[in-house]
Amino acid sequence: MDADTEKFGSYFKKYYYKNCKLWDYCYHKHCGINTNMYLESMHKQIKYFYLHGTTVKRLDKGLHAVLQYPRDKMVEHLIKETKGKSSIHKRNILQRHTTAISSQFSAESIENSEGDNIKKMETGK
Repeated sequence: MDADTEKFGSYFKKYYYKNCKLWDYCYHKHCGINTNMYLESMHKQIKYFYLHGTTVKRLDKGLHAVLQYPRDKMVEHLIKETKGKSSIHKRNILQRHTTAISSQFSAESIENSEGDNIKKMETGK
């Protein structure tokens, strides 16, 4: 084993090996943590669907493919809206919105020990 590999191995053991719950995706799956997975998915679709998996050297062809993606997504969205289909995510947002509108909120200003005004909000359905 060469010196660089040994150095990397000790670094990995020290900082990552014992802390896998801090970086492994399976431990963060349902925590609402924002990742770049949507961006990677979009990149994959553009690369393989619009560019057929080839490397594009011309800027105009690359931009054309990148601009086709949101256009096609917009058309998909309009078709779903026309058919009346909605995702579970959209239904959850609508439900939370309806709950928030029907709730009554009251705010009270409280002064803390440092003299800062803090607003305390309460809901009274």
